[in-house]
Amino acid sequence: MTAHIVHPVYNGIGTDSLINFKGKKYFVNWIEDYDESSKLIKFSIWKPLGYLEFSEKNIIHAQKFQKYYGLRDTLAYRKLNDDSVKLNGVVYTVKGKEKDRLYLVRSSQKDELYILEFKP
Repeated sequence: MTAHIVHPVYNGIGTDSLINFKGKKYFVNWIEDYDESSKLIKFSIWKPLGYLEFSEKNIIHAQKFQKYYGLRDTLAYRKLNDDSVKLNGVVYTVKGKEKDRLYLVRSSQKDELYILEFKP
């Protein structure tokens, strides 16, 4: 998931996904789902009327679609150390951990929070 920081008083609407992390509120605007073999199976992007979802049965594996949205067919994950991971060649700093989630940031994008959620 990718989330952007929003003003603390923003409450959103019923279709919004909001995450509170370290005293800040983040709005989820991008969700990629991968299966156990790291293959992309679903992609969701926020639109004003809610999340628009694309699945394997749709066009998520079409080259033009992936290029337009910057998607990849698979997710390459590697833990570098306790404080950083590499996802598809990009290094992220781990800012928080939960049982099934890692909260990540990139140094070049301070207002964005990346959430890597593992299925138990």
